[in-house]
Amino acid sequence: MLAVLGAAVLALSLATATFAQAPPSPPHQFYGSAGDGTGATLDGVAAADGAVVIALDEAGVNVAEGTVADGVWLVQVDPADAASVTFTVGGIAVDGSHDVVSGSLSAVTLAATSPVVEEEVVEEVVEEVVEEVAEEVVEEEAAEEEVEAPAALPNTGLGGLADGSSGLPVLPLVLALTVVLALGGVAATRRSLS
Repeated sequence: MLAVLGAAVLALSLATATFAQAPPSPPHQFYGSAGDGTGATLDGVAAADGAVVIALDEAGVNVAEGTVADGVWLVQVDPADAASVTFTVGGIAVDGSHDVVSGSLSAVTLAATSPVVEEEVVEEVVEEVVEEVAEEVVEEEAAEEEVEAPAALPNTGLGGLADGSSGLPVLPLVLALTVVLALGGVAATRRSLS
């Protein structure tokens, strides 16, 4: 009898433990569709297929994500992961927080706007780029000047025959005179042999 009583207690404790465990909470499903005006947009334009929609918890941690396909997106957030979420579309934060309620289905419009860049920041970047380009142009011009031919012919060490120091092209004249004299000598030698 003691064995039967022990088995009954064991069965009762197993049944109680099984029923004591709560079933998992169904996720909160957040969705949007461009067709009904709740789609995801970036700077007023419908997010392209493949754009990632991310749900962030209160600490900014990614707790769920989905992808835009044919203008529709769906993100399922487990209530155990966050009490409320904010969203990003394509890496850009969307204003507004949304409570996570187990088993709920919520249509949410996600309108992400790129951060505005201050005009002063743009001007600073433009000035830096202009300065860098100007420096490169000056360096290139200096390099080109170094490569250009010298203003005068180099001194060849031939006593001014080729260096053009007198202003006349002396070397070509000397060579021409040498050729004429040599031809004259050849002609004279032929006459004497004939």
